[in-house]
Amino acid sequence: MLEGAEQCYIWRLRIPFENTANPRNYLQKLLSYQTLLEAETPCPSSTNSSRPAWTPSACVFPTVWYNVTNPGSVWTSEVTELIRASGVTDKEFPVLRR
Repeated sequence: MLEGAEQCYIWRLRIPFENTANPRNYLQKLLSYQTLLEAETPCPSSTNSSRPAWTPSACVFPTVWYNVTNPGSVWTSEVTELIRASGVTDKEFPVLRR
């Protein structure tokens, strides 16, 4: 798709939280892993992150890959508690603490 394109910006969600199945989906990873690591994770949203707050054309930025995140973060255990409370699963989520 980008073959031959010059000076492109690639906006990439670091860890997407989505309601669709894909291997990078954070929620899908939490449901499929046997043991989880307690970690603080940015709260990206594919719909919110698709529109950057600034326009590269108005500034001079290198044309490289950019990881996009929204402000704020959540801990692994906070997300797994919400998953269980929502009724999506009754799975126990063993979480390793650092």
